[in-house]
Amino acid sequence: MLEPELLKNYVPLHNLSESNLARLARRLTIEDVAKGTVICHEGEPDSESIYLLEGGVELRSHTTSMTRVLQAGTPDAYFALAPGRPRPYTVVATMPVRLFRIDNAALDRAVLLDEVSTTISRVHDSGVEFAGDSEWLEEMTRSPAFQALPRERIALLMLRFEPMRFRAGEVVIRQGDPGSHYYVVKEGRLAVSRKEADGKVKLVTELKRGSVFGEDALLMNEPRNASIVALSDGLVMRLARDEFEELLKKPLLHYVSVAEAQAMLRDGAGLLDVRAPEAFRRGSFKGSLNLPITELRARLRELDRERPYVLICDNGRQSEVAAFLLTQRGFRAAVLRDGMRALASGT
Repeated sequence: MLEPELLKNYVPLHNLSESNLARLARRLTIEDVAKGTVICHEGEPDSESIYLLEGGVELRSHTTSMTRVLQAGTPDAYFALAPGRPRPYTVVATMPVRLFRIDNAALDRAVLLDEVSTTISRVHDSGVEFAGDSEWLEEMTRSPAFQALPRERIALLMLRFEPMRFRAGEVVIRQGDPGSHYYVVKEGRLAVSRKEADGKVKLVTELKRGSVFGEDALLMNEPRNASIVALSDGLVMRLARDEFEELLKKPLLHYVSVAEAQAMLRDGAGLLDVRAPEAFRRGSFKGSLNLPITELRARLRELDRERPYVLICDNGRQSEVAAFLLTQRGFRAAVLRDGMRALASGT
């Protein structure tokens, strides 16, 4: 494991707080490389940042006969080696080298979390719910939905969360109640249970730090479809309905016109009709797949994660809900503005 003090020399790690730097250091390992080893190749995707700890390297490119030499401990060596998409250089060890690598997505997340947690701590400097703790934020932002949010939106979103403590055995959400908030688990464990039509209670899943819940009732404007019961003492952060709509749902939705939808379909996108089966049978568009909003979660395996989808319904409302649910699960989804009406009129 690397010492956090050592990481303070490297860019942009030098800007991270002590706690976030220590957490990042625990996940990194030192790699020993022999002289003559190619560390990375020119033209490769830049999926990780590589930092030089000891030794020296040479940077070569097929575009020029000139080479560049870097030695550990010099100012230039505190930046990542050959950054760029694709990489502009092949990097070769000119002597035995020690280095460490960081996945770029993890690095971006660490920088983002540091900015967010610092902002939150300044605003809520008297609240222990926020001060110096961003592990719950890290777990939460691993979700594809939060990764898709614009960077500046995340800090604003976090500032609108309010803490709510709970005790073991307490019902945090009761099935059948109206939905008023969206939740993120900061501390503790909770169980999701659902009362079936026959009166039996079924345990659905367990929630832990970073898990989100409560969006269904807000998206569908329906009563809660399950109960959430605390298995231990803990803390959730919650976001009111209006702020959920404005700060989380709307920024994640991508709308397209008929012309844009047609272009996506020509390029290989799928067409998902999220209306009820009865409505689909009464009239649908050629090549569309009927995936009712009520069956969406159960049928996710039918979808290709590498393929974008255009979502259609009667007026766009159900498509918005489906798009949010799909985006949360890492799919690329676009809402056809005004739904079937737009397709029928060609606008």
